Amino acid sequence: MQSRHHLPLVLLALAGCATFAATNRPLPPAPPAYHGRASLTVADDRGDPRTLVCLAISGGGSRAAYFGAMAMARLATCFPDIDLLREVDLITAVSGGTLPAAYYCLSQDPGGWVWARIPGGVDLGALPATLAPRAAWRGERQLLGLHGPVSAAEAAALTAALRRPETAPRLARLVAASRAELRGRRTWSAVTLRRLMQRNYLHRWIGNWFWPGNIARYWLTAYDRSDIMAQTLADNLFDARPFGTDLRYRDLNPERPYLVLNATEATGKVGEARPFGAPFRFTHERFTALGADINRYRVARAVMASASFPAVFNYMTLRDYREEAAAHRRGERGKRYRHLFDGGTSDNLGLTAVKEVIARNHGRFDRIVVISIDAFVHPAGVSPEQADPRPLISRVVDTNLFEAMDSLLQTIRKETLDKFRTATYDGAPVDLADKLTFCHLSFDGLPEGELKARLDTIATNFRLAKGDAAAMDQAVVALVSGANPQIRAVRAALLAGD
Repeated sequence: MQSRHHLPLVLLALAGCATFAATNRPLPPAPPAYHGRASLTVADDRGDPRTLVCLAISGGGSRAAYFGAMAMARLATCFPDIDLLREVDLITAVSGGTLPAAYYCLSQDPGGWVWARIPGGVDLGALPATLAPRAAWRGERQLLGLHGPVSAAEAAALTAALRRPETAPRLARLVAASRAELRGRRTWSAVTLRRLMQRNYLHRWIGNWFWPGNIARYWLTAYDRSDIMAQTLADNLFDARPFGTDLRYRDLNPERPYLVLNATEATGKVGEARPFGAPFRFTHERFTALGADINRYRVARAVMASASFPAVFNYMTLRDYREEAAAHRRGERGKRYRHLFDGGTSDNLGLTAVKEVIARNHGRFDRIVVISIDAFVHPAGVSPEQADPRPLISRVVDTNLFEAMDSLLQTIRKETLDKFRTATYDGAPVDLADKLTFCHLSFDGLPEGELKARLDTIATNFRLAKGDAAAMDQAVVALVSGANPQIRAVRAALLAGD
């Protein structure tokens, strides 16, 4: 009888180290056309069709997750006449910023309503009795809301009731969103965000180490610390209620913005290429280059790939089916993999992905708005009062590695922001300066004082200390405000299309 208890462990051992190394699945032999929301090619299906709006959320652990989430919530409410968040076409995020970005793109509005800005609106009195109770109009924001799927006859009635016929394409997209069946049913609201983004995911992660199944997989297969954290995030943020099924890219809400999550390549030579250090985008285009199907990939694993900070987490691994096939044609056997780690090491702002999006799409838009939510804090550095600044662990492994990384990332961040503000980065379209409105929301935008000093003490990990959330709430109110000239410029650019 006792041998039966050991059978699962024996089977795991026999499976070999490659078990759990990669979970991405190959593309089917004749894949259908892609209509999902993980792409660098953006359709004009949200907000003003002539304005491309990109939102970039930086890394920074739970600090970035909470600040990013609450800044997004505030974008929706900071003006009485427009919901800025609802105008966003694409969200690109890195590391901790991927938590609110992915959650928003998988979620729905409270009560199951779908909304869109329809300038002029509709004549509600002309709607059929079946639709009138399920249609709502927020005149001050020019928002039309629908509840439940709209039939073809009801859609025709809505179109006939439009006060401005030129808004028919926006209405058509709203009707399509009303018919979408969402699997996750997670709700986007400020109350929910406060609870979810303040959770101590570090403690939950450590607790999950000790599940019997995780112990066996950790020691007998390729299942590692990053896999455990990916499942921790899936169970708390990215699964479908009530059974806890992990959400995949095919479950992204078609009414939400496009989603681009960013990691960094750790793989050495692949064929004739050397991708090490290059950004890796979780997009349909990138997965197709691997011969893989992004629709079936778990969103939590993409989030974790972006947040796999070196020394704390292991690589996240994808199988490279295209390179594997090429190797087999050369007579080489075995599987091929791509290894990824924290996206912040190649771009902690998420703005390099925005550059690619602009390059692909700028010709179809009259105006481009980029909003950067940046949770950067100034590194503490080494105290000038200490003769020997080494902590105890530095007697074995010197921790000045982290100061060196902070210095390098700070320099890269400044150069990236300077070139984006002036639209002078390499490859920028010649007319970008005429089209671009750039809004940078960071703690540096606050006046010097107690609040700013307090924010600089918030560590980069997957937990918040007492008072961290309250300090960031104050920062959000001050920064994402009609008093901020950058926010007013964003509003002006978006209303210009009306």
